[in-house]
Amino acid sequence: MARKLKSLDKRQLFGERYRDDVEAGDPQLEQRQQLLSGTDRLERSSNRIRESQRIALETEDIGRNVLGDLGRQRETIENTRGRLLESEGYTDRSIKTLRGMARRMATNKIITIAIITVLVLLIIAVIRIPPETDLGIRCSLLAEDTAYAHKPQAFIPAEDSNKRRSDQINQAIQQLGVTRPKMAVKKPRATALR
Repeated sequence: MARKLKSLDKRQLFGERYRDDVEAGDPQLEQRQQLLSGTDRLERSSNRIRESQRIALETEDIGRNVLGDLGRQRETIENTRGRLLESEGYTDRSIKTLRGMARRMATNKIITIAIITVLVLLIIAVIRIPPETDLGIRCSLLAEDTAYAHKPQAFIPAEDSNKRRSDQINQAIQQLGVTRPKMAVKKPRATALR
């Protein structure tokens, strides 16, 4: 059937002059065969060109899709970079806040230690000052105690320290012009043994 179609195409192309008789040695037949083979080659070339065009269009579509994907990936990378820079700013602010908190904590600790030290010194001073001295003398003695405590001194026995303290209190009372009330010494009661 294909052969019939081919011969019909050849008849339409060459008209009545067409003959399939190769053996006759007809020069027109040779020309026709050359034209037909040229037409076949041209048709094959046209098919190759169409196939190349189709491949080029597919490649162009693929390239367009790749460019679209690359554009979306670029946007994603830029968004990620922006978020990274933003989070870096938050991290820097957090570090500054934590350092400030650490400084405030250290300052509070130092202040607390200083307050506790002052309170301990006051308690020691109140305990060491005899109750018969008035408040003014106690304050001056407290000031002297803190100054005295910071000077390096040799070891003083407890009896000498108490005597010295008593002498200092008496001198302070005399300077203020206050008379020191006499304290009644209580005698221990004898208890009967039963």
